Amino acid sequence: MVKIRIISVIILFFLLLNLQAAKAQSGWVRQNSGTTLNLLDLQFINSNTGFIVGQNNGSPSVSIFLKTTNGGVNWFSSNFPLESFYSVGFIDVSTGIIFGAYNFRRTTNGSSSWTSGPNPSNSAMSKILFKNSTVGFAFGTSFIDNTTDAGLTWQRVLPANKIFLNDAVFLTQNKAIAVGQNSFTSTNGGLTWTYNSSLYSQFGISNCDSNNVMTCGQYLRGICKSSNGGTKWTIVYPGTETDTSFLSVKYLDVNNAIVTGYGGKILYTSNGGSSWTQQASGVGTTLMRITFTNSLTGWIVGKNGVILKTTTGGVVTGFTQSSSEIPDRFSLSQNYPNPFNPNTFVSYQLRVAGFISLKVYDALGNEVETLVNDKQNAGSYSVTFEAAKLPSGIYFYTLRTENFSETKRMVLVK
Repeated sequence: MVKIRIISVIILFFLLLNLQAAKAQSGWVRQNSGTTLNLLDLQFINSNTGFIVGQNNGSPSVSIFLKTTNGGVNWFSSNFPLESFYSVGFIDVSTGIIFGAYNFRRTTNGSSSWTSGPNPSNSAMSKILFKNSTVGFAFGTSFIDNTTDAGLTWQRVLPANKIFLNDAVFLTQNKAIAVGQNSFTSTNGGLTWTYNSSLYSQFGISNCDSNNVMTCGQYLRGICKSSNGGTKWTIVYPGTETDTSFLSVKYLDVNNAIVTGYGGKILYTSNGGSSWTQQASGVGTTLMRITFTNSLTGWIVGKNGVILKTTTGGVVTGFTQSSSEIPDRFSLSQNYPNPFNPNTFVSYQLRVAGFISLKVYDALGNEVETLVNDKQNAGSYSVTFEAAKLPSGIYFYTLRTENFSETKRMVLVK
């Protein structure tokens, strides 16, 4: 009996060890939403407090509102029969708006109670964006509406027809871009909007500063980028035949961005869009919206009640092959995040199989860490650099193969 118990304890130990290893290597982890309704929009006010809205596709309609105050450990839900919620926008942890097809709801106590008002558009509003504590905008299938009293009342600012807007950003207090089947730009704080013929069929938009903007949309114009505030756009990922649509993008900094869309697809770049690798979502359903609360912690919502969370920027920690698709070249990506403390992720692509080394050096050229020193197949890879025992400073990492060598700089700040 004692021997059996010892064996059981050993087995349990290794199971727990493997479980911890699997957890440590997770990129995106599915959360328990408690619903199978389609989750369409989300917003996090801070690292703890977040809101999600969604609805069903059937009749009679029913909508759901989800709230967390502990970073998604628990979600508290409220159901709204005979309503169709599309978007959520909060000014702070107390005051927020939900837009449905025919009405909007407003709370001033963090969703403990709601007041209701008519949706002046009588159409789906896909995005709510507040500039400050009083001025906000709602973007939808047919109109752009505006509030100047923290969502108490809404007025029409763009009475266009069939504009089909899905997302928007303010690059500055005056300049804004809204995208969807069509695109519109404002240069006076949203008071008036001008049609933008150079940007179309883009459903998601995100910026990391007033100049660098990225959009995502339908195949052939899958992901577009501007480095001059939207004046000129470049297609950085045209998509493939299996890329039907990308719906949401988060531009984290000038190097790093993540895009989500149909079929549970998540694409990631660490070099400003020059190359893209696929991150595993673990789901096959459409992913509707993405947000991040810091450079590593992010959330995605999708259809069938899907909520995904990452605490690693979507990168699988530890050494892993992130994609078996054959890249068209050798490349070494900028580490992310950078600067970092104490861990960062390094991604690289191998066009052909071969022996490779990936090493880290200090500013004097002394080798401080060997990340990889082995033969690998062609594909895309990611590896974690743990620098907890190293002092702050500038470090360099070099990827070497038989026919390729590249070095990049990283900054450790403690």
